[in-house]
Amino acid sequence: MTARKFFYLCAGVFLLALSYHLGAGTSGAQGAGLGLVCRLAGTDMYSTESFCTPGGDVYQYWGGRWTKTSNVFGGAPGGRQVVSYDSGVALASTGEVFVSSLLGYNGWTSRGFPVGGPTPALQESWGQLKSRYAPKSAPTSQPPTDR
Repeated sequence: MTARKFFYLCAGVFLLALSYHLGAGTSGAQGAGLGLVCRLAGTDMYSTESFCTPGGDVYQYWGGRWTKTSNVFGGAPGGRQVVSYDSGVALASTGEVFVSSLLGYNGWTSRGFPVGGPTPALQESWGQLKSRYAPKSAPTSQPPTDR
């Protein structure tokens, strides 16, 4: 009975490892992830569709075609992507908020990180980590010396 349980356990672990091996390299998103679209508010004459790519490029639909009007990150994304976009306000993947005074037609300004900002990353060496968490030992007593 114990051998049968052990066999089932080994078979389960093997199938789990096999499924990871076969699926890990071939999984991926199903869409191209092109960007985020919104409609700019305004009157019929001045309202238009706006499109923002994850890299921060903003396109507006004028005269029957899409025209690039600006870039949220000023052309230097620094590893960030736009994850939310609406009428001149963009949220980066880092949590930073960017705004454009003319709904994306001119430069973008960072408004910082709302609600406390980003979580700082602490990088320390193993020695610093051990010294912070190592138990404090009692001072050793010195043997008396003869004078």
